[in-house]
Amino acid sequence: MRMSSCLWRLAFYAATWLAVTVIAIVGVALLLVALWFLLSQTESPALAALWTGLAALGAAALIAAVACGVRRRRPRAGGLAASLMESAGTGRRNEAAAELGALLGREAAALISAHPARSAIAAVAVGFVVGVSPRLREVLREILK
Repeated sequence: MRMSSCLWRLAFYAATWLAVTVIAIVGVALLLVALWFLLSQTESPALAALWTGLAALGAAALIAAVACGVRRRRPRAGGLAASLMESAGTGRRNEAAAELGALLGREAAALISAHPARSAIAAVAVGFVVGVSPRLREVLREILK
């Protein structure tokens, strides 16, 4: 599999999961508000808030349990990753990092030039995510220093 197709799939999955996450958060928030309104008609507002919070924590625990149960795929023994790990293991970490950076740069440039419209949409999506999240901006700022 070519690196550009891997990068394209990674960008596609990241954008898809970002959209799914935003929609799911909004949906869960609306469901929790609806549950609170429903419970506040028969219970006191404090008790309705308690039950709503417990329902949200239960859903989060269920999602965490499912996520922990998902098995991760192991990387293949051959290919670029194996050669880079071998280089890193023999004390040539700078060479391995330079090789990986050069390869990723070439593949990213080829992918962007092959799909300029999709690249622009992906850049806007990434810019939106970084612009919305102050914590993510701080993490990226620390990484780039």
